[in-house]
Amino acid sequence: MEENTNKYKIRTKESKSASFKRLAEKRTTSALKSLDLIANLSNKYYYEYEDEDVDKILTALRLRLKDVDKQFLDQRKNKQKEDFKL
Repeated sequence: MEENTNKYKIRTKESKSASFKRLAEKRTTSALKSLDLIANLSNKYYYEYEDEDVDKILTALRLRLKDVDKQFLDQRKNKQKEDFKL
């Protein structure tokens, strides 16, 4: 049985970089727009809320951002590790 070599596209570093930039811009823009919508909830003319509710929202956002930061930092650390040699 002959495998179809065109079945999977081989990605180059340039295509990975371009893909990262394209997706990062799109996803970051989306996240920032979502944060703006959350910020709109602070308008007491339209909304009523308790400080505890705001604390829960902000804590959840901070924790998730901390997780994202940790994932990127972990990738950097993994790259810096070298094999032991005598």
